[in-house]
Amino acid sequence: MQKTILAAALAVALVSPASAAIVWNEATDGDLSEPHYNSPTLDFDLGVNRIIGGAHHLLTPEGWSDWDNDECRFTIPDAAKLRAITLRFSVLDDANSTFLHTVYQLTEWASPFPAVLNLSAWIINEQDPGLVTLQVQAGGLELAAPQYVWADQGILSGYGTRWAYQYYFLVSAIPLPGTLALLALGAVGAGVARRGAQRAE
Repeated sequence: MQKTILAAALAVALVSPASAAIVWNEATDGDLSEPHYNSPTLDFDLGVNRIIGGAHHLLTPEGWSDWDNDECRFTIPDAAKLRAITLRFSVLDDANSTFLHTVYQLTEWASPFPAVLNLSAWIINEQDPGLVTLQVQAGGLELAAPQYVWADQGILSGYGTRWAYQYYFLVSAIPLPGTLALLALGAVGAGVARRGAQRAE
């Protein structure tokens, strides 16, 4: 019964979340390529929190690989949980050898930095840059630590590859006991009404 109530509460949060807020945009707020201990801490709110940016893997004139690994920390409000993460990104360069493999890791900002989630995605030989956007989703999360680190853990790509990304973090409130009771009452009422309608038929 409690699982049903929690599922109903989550469904309500997913159906009508707060408007998507752009928490960080690299074009206007600055690069996120600093290591997490120097990166900004983003304060997430209830609803969908969006991070917009881009990354690249270039070969420098000196022959070194230039990695742009974007990282940040973020906080979750009290009495709330991170429920889902959606990644959307696309390769921007038009090259036959272009490919992208990126791995993201979410960890708690607490020693010894326990890993919470790993996501991995591939785009291989993308011929029409910008037309195909890869989407990776992780749902059903119940994460409530005060602060987390979001980081690129590894990127393999063809030299010259650039890509754009948008990350969506869904945060919803933890239902209070009174809210759970109201949801339970509503579910019971809906069941009674359904049975009454069936008898009337």
